[in-house]
Formats: sequence, structure tokens, C-alpha cells
Amino acid sequence: MRRSETFWRLIQDNRIVVPVIQREYAQGREDDRVKTIRQKFVKDLIVSLTDKQDVPLHLGFVYGKIDGKEKVEERQRNKRAIENILNAVEGYAKQLDMGIITKIESLSNERNDDVNLPIFIPLDGQQRLTTLFLLHWYLAVHSANSDLKNHLKTLRRFTYKTRKSSMEFTNAICDFENVEDIKSRKSSVSENIKNKVWFRHIWLKDATVRGMLVMLDELDSQLSSAEEKERLLERLIDIENPSIAFDFLDLDKLNQTDELYVKMNARGKQLSEFEHFKAWLQNYVFKNEYSDNIKEKDWKRKLDKEWLDVFWKNKSPSIFYVDDIMYHAFKQITLYHYIATEGKKVDEEFTRIVRESAYIPFSLFEEKDFFNIETLNFLFSSLNAVSNRELIAKYENWLQEITGEVFFGEDLHLTKFYLNNDQAIDRPESVFYYVLLLFLNYSQEKDSEDKFKKWMRFTRNIIFNTYIQNPSNYIDAVIALYSLREHIDTIDNYLLEEGGSVSFFGDTVKQELIKFNLKRDTDNDWEIKINETENHKYFKGDIGFILKLSLEDNVYNYKNFVSFSNCAREVFGEKIRSHEESILQRSLLTFGDYLPSVRVNHLIPLSNGDSLRARRDNWQKVFNSENGLNILKNFFIAIENSLGDLKTYLNAIISDYSTKDWKWYFISSRHAIDFCKKGFIRYNSEDEIYLLRTTRIYGSHAELRSYVNYCTQEVQAMDPKPFKKIFFWENPMSRHTFSCIIFEGWKYRDHLYNLELTYTTKKEFLMQLVSKENTIINSDIIEKLSLHEWQIDNSEKKVYLTFNDETEIKTRLSDTLQTLSKVR
Repeated sequence: MRRSETFWRLIQDNRIVVPVIQREYAQGREDDRVKTIRQKFVKDLIVSLTDKQDVPLHLGFVYGKIDGKEKVEERQRNKRAIENILNAVEGYAKQLDMGIITKIESLSNERNDDVNLPIFIPLDGQQRLTTLFLLHWYLAVHSANSDLKNHLKTLRRFTYKTRKSSMEFTNAICDFENVEDIKSRKSSVSENIKNKVWFRHIWLKDATVRGMLVMLDELDSQLSSAEEKERLLERLIDIENPSIAFDFLDLDKLNQTDELYVKMNARGKQLSEFEHFKAWLQNYVFKNEYSDNIKEKDWKRKLDKEWLDVFWKNKSPSIFYVDDIMYHAFKQITLYHYIATEGKKVDEEFTRIVRESAYIPFSLFEEKDFFNIETLNFLFSSLNAVSNRELIAKYENWLQEITGEVFFGEDLHLTKFYLNNDQAIDRPESVFYYVLLLFLNYSQEKDSEDKFKKWMRFTRNIIFNTYIQNPSNYIDAVIALYSLREHIDTIDNYLLEEGGSVSFFGDTVKQELIKFNLKRDTDNDWEIKINETENHKYFKGDIGFILKLSLEDNVYNYKNFVSFSNCAREVFGEKIRSHEESILQRSLLTFGDYLPSVRVNHLIPLSNGDSLRARRDNWQKVFNSENGLNILKNFFIAIENSLGDLKTYLNAIISDYSTKDWKWYFISSRHAIDFCKKGFIRYNSEDEIYLLRTTRIYGSHAELRSYVNYCTQEVQAMDPKPFKKIFFWENPMSRHTFSCIIFEGWKYRDHLYNLELTYTTKKEFLMQLVSKENTIINSDIIEKLSLHEWQIDNSEKKVYLTFNDETEIKTRLSDTLQTLSKVR
């Protein structure tokens, strides 16, 4: 039943027909994973032909069933029966002295009649058989082959039934007339084939045809420079001393039904990448003689038992397959220790690949020595730790007050980060998972709630308040945290008493030192209040500004901290901080100009998220400003007794502000802040302030006073006649034409006119009528407007009116519209 076989012998005795139930030819796919596999497979095939080996390259099992053997055997039996009959007739004729001719002319050619050959239907191995078919074809066509016509005739016995186009393509490339000039080319094999008149471009819709073309190009790239291709062909078709062979199993001899064939084919799906990885890893450990130094001696069994069970028990209900999740977890956990032990010499691009790529060639792991003794010991130790269900359940409970919804939301649990996810986790969250693994691997007091919480809270605060956004940051963070592994159980003593330091995390560590010190004060409940304040959704562990506010004579005052903490947590809660009418920004402005400078602009802090960047780019700029902090302090003192109904109190502060300075235009209504989508204004002077849509005045912007009056006085709701429409010109392209209220589209005597209104640096409102064609204003218009104090420009291309009282804006506009409507 089982025998060693070669492709050439198999195709000489049988036609090979890939059945409909088989998938398309996959070894020609163009993704990175398959490309690597293809290159290595072709290289192995070529090496087996060029280097004489003691044993052939073995390609594993190829099995299926052979149809038509019975017909061949029956024809042979019939042949013998006819020959016996003819022999008897011939003998009888001789007895009668009669001559008779009994020769059968067709018998000698019957073996070469393809129609009568048995059909081999591969159920496993069709990918390898297709590649071998293409290798035979390439060498037959591209060598000095004197028997090319017969070789192609034999190769034509290989075909696909999956699609008609696949069958047509294999037949076409085995047609002697089609390939006579195929070696004469300047382009690739695939392009040369596609340029032939016999090639039908509709075939390119067939994934199998596309894959074959890709494989032919790969064969050509590795064989084009090879010398003596005819010698390689001879070795390839040598069935007595084969260079490439496989074990052949004819399932039909097992007397199985077609149902078994379908089931076996269904099991013929590609092994998962993790299954390939496990096989590679076991071989890699053996080859490098790591076994004696690996602490977990039972790791091979645990791969398919305890560790597998952990992933199955933690997967989401909608997931029915955990191989990808396990493989992802193995790579990420190993990456931590690889970075930690490699240090600064680690390859940043390699870390990115490991974090983000589903497929990584094993050769790259070998090149980087990724799975070495140290990283494997860390990986296996970590897997054992997360498999400890009792301990992990305890940690999950302790973590509720450290992570919870503030950091990860309700549905995401730190201990399960890599147990139910096969996608890259954001770098800060990934680093935080690493500190959990550090505790599991290096703590000597794993059951201590105090030690665990102290370590996790400290690392949480420094991780989530430091930018970790690229491979370089990620590497630095992992290295810095790994350096603390020996001090996990005594992190506060190490930093406060032993003069320990932490690289990379900068000022965030200084704040943690202050907190550690304050928590040692047994006379006050610093620890409870600090922890409570840190857990605020917007602060996320960074409460440095509240600590600064609590200072009194350079000493941190507990009562001050409690008071300012209560105010800060209420003010920067979602309801106030993100109020749709910006009542926080507006009410705070009544206490002074707290807007921080950002290059040439000033910033109105926005509440557009609670990520680290959103916080750093907005309210933290106020927290880190001495001026801003003083204003915030006075603000907190004022609202301290009104926290129960803070919204009402802030609205009252806004309503009571009556000073008509530049701040009033921001305080009195929400419109100015709403315009500034990025929060920026350009403050040149109190009388020259521009609202910016983005960050630059060269883009869309608006003059402060004219825009606020446009909104608050509902200018847009006016009847624009004799003009067509009203809008505010935001000047999106140039700073050289001012932003203004515009009445557009009045046509008089074949000329179009606009009416514009803005506020100028002369501390006055300017209203002007201009011609869109930049022509002289019609005298009829000038005559009417001059009766109402309008003046004419020297160029006579505009007439204008200035006034100071903004309450007159709507009246002045209405009067002007009425006047212009009367122009005849």
C-alpha cells in the first residue's frame, strides 16, 4: 500500500487530476508568509538536484485514490484472451495446411494511450505535486532538451478539475507549439507567458493560475543562472536513483468509501502557524542543546495541556480557535525578556515586527536568537504563573482599585491581556502587563496584597503618564522596569532610602517619591486620599498639580490637599469638564487670563479626551503654569462650598461677569470657544484677537468681536435684501483680506456688490460696501449712503462707515439695507 515514489514515475503510469474538492494552488500566494515558505521550498528542491545526496529529498506523504486500474487490468485480461484465441486458431489452421495472419497492430502503442491510463486523484499533497509539475516543466522547457515534445506530452497528464481555467492553462503550457520560443525572452517567465497570443487573460482571475505564474518566476529566479539545466532535468526524472521522492499511499486499496476521502481532505487544511512554531521550537531546542538549561522540564507536554487550557478557559465565547492567540502571547511575553536582556542593542524594527506581524519567518527568530535559554525560561515561568488560577483570581480582585474602568474599561482585565487577544495591544498597556509578569517572576512575596498593590500602583502611574508611543519608547520603558526587578517587594524603600533611581520615566518618578513619603504619615489618611484622587478618570495617577496647590510654607498640608482634591475631582469630572457650553473654561476666565502660550498662539484648554496626549496638550499646560495654577487655586477656593450644585454656581459666575474687556467675548457666550476646534487663538493685542480653526492664522480664522456679535445678535437671521445671502467670511486662504460679516450678491447696474462688517485695531467697527469686480462704486449708491454719514474711499472703489458701539450693529445694518433697497 505504501511505497516510495517520484513524480515522474507516478505521471508515467497515471494521469494526475486534482479534484474539485481541493482548494486553489496556495504555494504561489504573494503574502510574506507564503513567500518565505516558497523561497525555502524551491531552494531545498534545487539543492537536492545540484548536490548529490546519499538519500533523496523526502517530501512526506502523498495519498489519494487511483481510478481506472480495473479497466486497465480488464483490458490486459481481454488482450491475453484474444491472443490465446488467435494462437489456437493459428495452430488449427496449420493442421489444415492453411495460412492465417494473427498480428494485432495496436497492442504495442496501448501503454502510451493517455485515455486508457488510470487517474490518480490526490487528496493530500496536491500543493507539492503542482510545484513538482512546474519544476519538471521549467527544466524541460529551459534546458537543451532534445526530447521536449515527449516530456510535454507526459506532463500534460497533470491537470486540475477545480476550475476549467486551471485545466486550460496546464494544457496550454504543455503544448509543444506554444512553448517553442518561450526561452527567447527579456521579461520574466510569467510576463512572457502572459504575452503569448494563446494566453487568455481571463485565466488571471483564477487563483491557481496566478499562483503557478508566481511559482514559475520563483523557479526562474533561483534557476536562471544554473548551468547544465539538462543535467538537472536528468537527475529530476531519474526514477532509479531519485533526488526527490515522497511516500505514496493508494487509499483505494484500503477499500474506503468516498466519505472518507472527503473527511481526509477536510483535515488537509494547512497547519496553523502555531503548530508549525511548536514543531520548530522543539527541534530548535534540541539542535541547540538547550534542554539541560531549561528549568521547566515538562514544557513540551504543557504546550498541549495546562498552558493550552488557560487560553481555552479565558477565550471569549465567540472564539473557537486559540492557536493564533497562544502564538501571539508567546511572542509578546518572549519579547519583553528579549528586550530586557538585549538592552539598547536591540533592533527596533525587529521589536515592531514581533509586536505587529502575525507571520514571522522562523529564520528571523534564529538570526536574532530570539528564543534563547533566558527568554524561554522567562516565557515558561510566566505561563506557569498565569496558569495558577487561584493566584490570578486574587490579583484580579486586588487590581480592581488600581485599574478598573478608569484605565481599561469594564470589560478589559489586565491578567487576561494576552489570553484572549491575538492583536497588538497599545504600548502603554503592553508595558503595564509586563510589570505584572515581573511581579509574578521576581517577587518573593507573591501573596502579599500590600507588596502587590504598591508595585502595581507605582508602575501604573509612571507608565500611563509617560509617552510610550514608538519602538524606541517601548524598549526604554521595558529596560527601565526590568532594572527594578530585584526591588519589586521594597520599591518605596529602594527609592526613598537607598537612593535608587529609575531611568526613562523622568519627573513622574519624582511625584511618586512625594506620594510614598506622604503615605508614611500615620497621623493623616494620605494613602486613602491620594489613591482616591489618582483614580480619577482625567488624572489617571498624575495629581502633581493638586500636591503643589496643597503646599503651605513648603510643607504638604493634608487639609489643603483634601479640599483641593475634592474641588479638582468635581471640576474635572466629565459633566463639568466636557460641558457642551464650555462652562469650565468660561467661568475660570473670570478669575484671570489663565490661557497658556503655545508658540505664537494662546490655548483655550479643550476637553476632547482623556488620553495622555489630550491631557498634556490641554489642561496640563494650565497645571504646569505658575500663573494658571494660581488662578486655579483662587477658583477652587471660590467654589469649595458649592460643589453640590457646581453647574448652577459656574453659570452664575459667568452671568455676573460684566467687565467689557476681551475676556468678556469668551465668557458671555460659547461661540468664540466653539469656533476654535483646536483651542487656539492669536492674541496680538487686546483689540486684535483672532479665533483659529486649526493652529495657523493662514487657515480659517475669525476676528473675535465681529464673530461673537454675528452669532449673539443673530445677524444671519436678518432679511438680506437687496443682497442674496449673509454669512461670516472665515478667510480660509490669506491673512491679507480680513475676516468679516458679509452680505453678498446685490446686483446693481450690472455690477455685484458686497457689504462687509468687521472690528479693526482702531477700536472701532468698520462697515464698507465694495464692488466684487473692484470697480468704482456707482454714483447713485454713493449719493444715497452719503446722506447717512458714509464716506467714500479715495479710490472711489468702496464707501465705508465706522462706529464704536457694538449694540448698534444690527440697527446700522438694517438702516443700510433699507437705504440700498431704495437705490434706483
